[in-house]
Amino acid sequence: MIKNSKNRSIWIAISSTLILAITVICFSARGDLWLDEIWSIFMAELSTGPWDIFTRFQHDNNHFINTIYLYFLGRQKYFFLYRMLAVCSGIGSLFLLTYIAGRRGHVEALFATVLAGFSYPLVLYFSEARGYAPAVFCALLAFVYLQKCLDRATAGRLIIFWFAVIAGILSHLSFVMVIIAMFVFTVIVKVNNRRNVSIVRKTAEISLLYLVPLLFCILFYIFFIKHMVVGGGPIYKYRDVIGQTACFAMGVPLGKYFQIMALLFCGVILISGCLMLAKERKYEWVFFAMVLLVSPAVILALARPKCLYLRYFIVCFPFFYLLACYLAGACFRRKELVFRLLAVAIVLFMTLGQIDRLISLMVIGRGSYRDALLDIASCSAKDVIKISTDHDFQGSMICSFYERFLPAGQKVQYIEKASCMENKPEWVLTQSQDSVLRPKPELFPPWGIKYRLVGIYKTSELSGWNWYLYHNDDVLPRKN
Repeated sequence: MIKNSKNRSIWIAISSTLILAITVICFSARGDLWLDEIWSIFMAELSTGPWDIFTRFQHDNNHFINTIYLYFLGRQKYFFLYRMLAVCSGIGSLFLLTYIAGRRGHVEALFATVLAGFSYPLVLYFSEARGYAPAVFCALLAFVYLQKCLDRATAGRLIIFWFAVIAGILSHLSFVMVIIAMFVFTVIVKVNNRRNVSIVRKTAEISLLYLVPLLFCILFYIFFIKHMVVGGGPIYKYRDVIGQTACFAMGVPLGKYFQIMALLFCGVILISGCLMLAKERKYEWVFFAMVLLVSPAVILALARPKCLYLRYFIVCFPFFYLLACYLAGACFRRKELVFRLLAVAIVLFMTLGQIDRLISLMVIGRGSYRDALLDIASCSAKDVIKISTDHDFQGSMICSFYERFLPAGQKVQYIEKASCMENKPEWVLTQSQDSVLRPKPELFPPWGIKYRLVGIYKTSELSGWNWYLYHNDDVLPRKN
C-alpha cells in the first residue's frame, strides 16, 4: 500500500511537471517571429507546389518538414499557428523522454521530465517555427523503435523506425549524428548478443534496419546536400560554441570560467553515466558516448562548417538529459542520504539556472519587430516609411514581413546602405544579440544626418536580435 502510494505521488509529480512544461512551451511560442522563421515562411509562400520546396530552395535554412507544414498552412495572422508543428513535436518529445526514462524507474521519469521540460535550449526550439523540434522528436522515436527492433524486428516496428529516421533527416541535417550513433550501437549489440548466430545472419539483420535509410541518404545527398547553399551568419570559434553549448545544457551563465566549469560537469555526467551503464552490461552506453561525443566530433572533423551554432547540437540535448537522469536516479536509489541529496542537487542545479532564461523567453520572446514598425508607422511623417538598418539582408527581410501588419495605406520603403546617400531614410535600426550592449544615444552615418535613439526593443538569448531605433530629428513627426 505504501509502495502504491509512493508511485501515485511520483506519477502525480510527473503529470504536474509535464503540464507545467507544456504551458511553458506554449507561452514561449507566442511573440514575434525572427529572421530564420520568416525566411522559412517566405520559402513556403514563394513555392508554387510542394515539389518546389525540394527543388527550388536548396538552402540550409529550408528544413523540409517544417517548410512543407508552412506551405500547407498558408499565410496566417496569428504567429502561434506557424509554430504549431514545433510545439506539437516538443510536447511529443517530452512524452517520449518520460517513457524512455520511465523504463528504468519512476524517479528517472520524473528527473527526465524536469530536466528536459525546463531546459531553455529545448523549450526555445520546441517553440520555434523551424525543423529542430521535429528532428528531436524523430531522434527519440527512432531510438525507441531501434531498441524494439533489436529485441524483435516486426514489419510494423521496422516501418516506424525507417519513417522516424527519414523524417529526422528531412527535419534537419544534424540528425546524421543520431544515425551514426544508432548504427554503431546496433553493430555492438548484434556482435555481442546471440553469439551463436552467424556473421552472415547478423549482417543481414543490420542491413534490414539500415538499408532503406542508407538509400534515402544517398539520394538525398545527390539531389540536395551536394548542391545546398549555406546561408551563413556570424562566425564563432568552435571552442566558444562548444563552451556555450555546455553552459546552456547545464544552466549556468556564459563566460570563460563558467564554460570550463560546464564542460567539466558535462564530462563527469557523460563518463559516470556511461561507466554505470557499462557496469550494468547495458550497451546503451555505446549509444550515449557516440551521440554526445564521438558523432559530433566526427561530423565537425569531416564537414568543417564555417558557421557553427549551438542549435546544430540540439538533437543531442535530450540524450544528455536522459543520461543525467539515469545517473541521478541511480544515486537516488542508494540507501545513504548523501547520495539522495546529491541526486536532487544535480537536477536542481541543472534546472534552476534555466529559469531566468525561460522567463525572458516567455516575456520578451525573440524580439519586438512588429511593435517597432508599428511605433515607426504611428510617428512617421509620411505614409511611405523610409527605413534602413545596419544589416541589409536581415533588416529588409524582417521589414518586408512585418509590413503586412501595418495600418492600411502605410508601407515600408527599405533603403539599402549603399543608397542612403541619395535617398536618406527617416529611420535607422541597428541590431545586436549582445544583451548587455549599451547603444549609442546618437548616430552620425556617412550620409551626413544625425539620428537620435528613440526606442529599444529587446530579445531573449540565442534567437532574435535587440533592435535599437534611431530617428532623423530634422523630419517632423506625424501629427495625430
